[in-house]
Amino acid sequence: RPGGRGNAGNVNLKVTGLVDITGVKNDYSSGIFSLMEIGTEGNGGNISIDASSFKLQDDARLVASTSGKGNAGNVTVNAKDAVFLTGNAYIFSTVEAGGVGKGGNINLYANSLSLADGSQLLTFTKEASPNQPAGQGDAGNININVTGKV
Repeated sequence: RPGGRGNAGNVNLKVTGLVDITGVKNDYSSGIFSLMEIGTEGNGGNISIDASSFKLQDDARLVASTSGKGNAGNVTVNAKDAVFLTGNAYIFSTVEAGGVGKGGNINLYANSLSLADGSQLLTFTKEASPNQPAGQGDAGNININVTGKV
C-alpha cells in the first residue's frame, strides 16, 4: 500500500511571553514535530517559534525530519530574551534511514542561549537501520545568532 503524497503543514507559534515545553508522559515526549514518514512523498513543514523566551526541558523536543522522499522542514526559534534547553531536550532536523531529501536548517535568534544537561542542537543524515537503507541527502545547517551570552 503506497504512502501519502503531499507536503506537511507548517507550525507557526507566536507568543508575547514564555514558551515552555517540558517532559514525558506515557512514553511520549512533549514537543512539536513535522515528520515525513516512510513511504511518503512530499516536503516536511517548517516549525517556527517567535516568543519573548523559549524553554525546552526534560526530554522535550522540536523535530523536523524526513523518512520518505522529500526535504525535511526548518526549525526556527526567535526569542527576544533567552533560549534555554536542558535535561536531554533537543532540536533535530534529520534525514532518517530510508529518507531521500535534504535535511532542514536549525535557526536560533536570541539575546542568550543555554544548552545544559545533555541538550543538543543537531542536524544529520542517519545510517542504515535493520529495515531501511541509510538516508540519502545533505544534512541541514545550524545557524545561531546570539547577541549576548552563550
